[in-house]
Amino acid sequence: MEDSEIGGGRGGRGGDGDRGTVGAGCGNIKLGDPLIDRSKVKILLCDNDTKSATEVLELLCKCSYQVTSVRSARQVIDALNAEGFDIDVILAEVDLPMKKGMKMLKYITRDKEFQRIPVISRLFPPA
Repeated sequence: MEDSEIGGGRGGRGGDGDRGTVGAGCGNIKLGDPLIDRSKVKILLCDNDTKSATEVLELLCKCSYQVTSVRSARQVIDALNAEGFDIDVILAEVDLPMKKGMKMLKYITRDKEFQRIPVISRLFPPA
């Protein structure tokens, strides 16, 4: 599966550009918003399994999320460098190699802008 973006661009963060806003794990949603407009939530999906990535991508798109799909931890870092200001959530698949997954997390936690992005992942295999 190639890197792909579904849902088109948003044209920036929206609102007043305040980067300190939070809510439901999305950097562009302010506290107190009664509803989240899912069409404005950008998800970075990282999954090296083509079948799984396709299923998750289809589900997220049906729910109106904007999704960028990549296949490796390196591509997550590249996507963050290219469009990090617009990414609201990172979903990382379990099957990432441990060393590369940890390197990706270190990269995210060391950058002040990327620290605001929630990362949902289970890097360790189930017991």
